[in-house]
Parts: sequence; structure tokens; C-alpha cells
Amino acid sequence: MKKPAAKRARKAKKPAAIPAVRDKRHARFVEAYAGPGSGPTAARAAGFRGGDRSLAVTASRLLTRPEIRAAIEARGVALPGAEPDPSGRPRGPELDTSSPEAFHRSIVADTTLPLSERRKSMERIEQIQRHSQPGTDAEARLAALRAKIATELRGMHQRARERATAK
Repeated sequence: MKKPAAKRARKAKKPAAIPAVRDKRHARFVEAYAGPGSGPTAARAAGFRGGDRSLAVTASRLLTRPEIRAAIEARGVALPGAEPDPSGRPRGPELDTSSPEAFHRSIVADTTLPLSERRKSMERIEQIQRHSQPGTDAEARLAALRAKIATELRGMHQRARERATAK
């Protein structure tokens, strides 16, 4: 037996104006983030525990989730960074691949990447610049190594000639 139309209409789900977040702490994070404050402050207000760094990581991780981003944007709060890609992770600026140094400079400029990755790129830029400049320690070490190998080769050849003449 079919239910009457009025009963079916009452049972029908109403479209939510704000996207649903499935976890209570996530919902509290969305509410706190929509108010004044920062990501770590919102994470602490939502009930997450830890120091400032771990709360910043938690906030960053939560902001990569598409349902949380949608709930925050539905409250009219502009999120930092670019639009998320289909995987739900925020994207930074496009990377310049014209040269290794330009590539690492674009990584350093990308604020969506972890600080450790940006630091590694800064060290790599310094390394590239150090090795590209003439007259550096690397050139002197290379010249010394070439001279050492040349003298060892001469000594090996001389010993081989002496052995050949001794037979």
C-alpha cells in the first residue's frame, strides 16, 4: 500500500542551505573559522588538542576537505589560496620549469606548500648559485681532484712499463 502524497511530502528531505559536515568537531571548526580568528584558533575552539603548530597542521588538513571548504564558503567567508582541485587539495601557483633555479624559486613562492619543502628549495637555490659562479671552492676541489687522478694515472702507466720491460 502506497503512502498518501502528503505523508510522502513530509518525509521528503529538505535541501540544506549550508552543506552538512559529518563530524561535530568539524562543524564546530566551520563555525569558529567563520568568526574572527585564524585556523589554529578555530581548531582549538572546535575541541582539537595540541600546541600551536599541531593545531595549525590540523586546521590546514581540515581546510583541504571539500565539505568543510564548502560549508565555510556557504557562510560567506573567503578562503585563502586557490580553488581546490578535484582531489580536494588546495593548489598553489603554477611552477616555472624553465630552469632548475626558476623551478625552486616558484616552490619558495608557493605558500600552500609545507615550510620544510620551501626551505629545501631555498637551500637548493643557494647550492645552484654557488656551483654556477666561477672561482668557487667547488671548482678548486675539482681541479685538485683532476690533478690527483692524472698523477695516479702517470704512476700506474710508469709501473706497467717497468713490469713489461722487466719480463
